[in-house]
Amino acid sequence: MSELLDAAIEEIGRVLIGNKDRNTEEVYLKNAIRHIREYDSQPQLDKRQLKMLHDLRANYRCHNNSAEWAIYNFLVEDEFGKIQNNDLFEVLDAFEKWAQEQEGSM
Repeated sequence: MSELLDAAIEEIGRVLIGNKDRNTEEVYLKNAIRHIREYDSQPQLDKRQLKMLHDLRANYRCHNNSAEWAIYNFLVEDEFGKIQNNDLFEVLDAFEKWAQEQEGSM
């Protein structure tokens, strides 16, 4: 999730450089506001859930950006069913949003 905040900070940094015209600066600031609002609208994951999300992202990259294989391997690795449903739902929701961003940037 910090990727959104990093993007917002980058946009603000572009404005602070000061060598852009007013319209360009306005675009950068609007982008920063959009990133912050997106971040604010996302559920905040705890450390355990962030670790799960990290593992899902790694599986996604390892399996040629296949969400199906990422989720399958993630669940297979949870051989004893240690993941609680509510954790799983929140992590999958965050993963879905992240994966869609990845697809959009390709």
